[in-house]
Amino acid sequence: MKDVPVFQVAETELSTGTSLVEASAGTGKTFTIAGLFLRLILEKNLSVREILVVTYTVAATEEDRSEEHTSELQSPCN
Repeated sequence: MKDVPVFQVAETELSTGTSLVEASAGTGKTFTIAGLFLRLILEKNLSVREILVVTYTVAATEEDRSEEHTSELQSPCN
């Protein structure tokens, strides 16, 4: 089996437009999406209302909606 490089959230260039995160179960998609979401807010000065995140599994959707994730993404300035 070929070694696949690990996606580096912090080093990946942020682009404008649409991005697709696609991978098998257990590979860190939700972590990656959360990291990119946070970087768009902090580095590109986008508001939460300007970012659309769509997930296609019940487990990922439940995790994104959890209080733990929500509190992590809220700014202390709000």
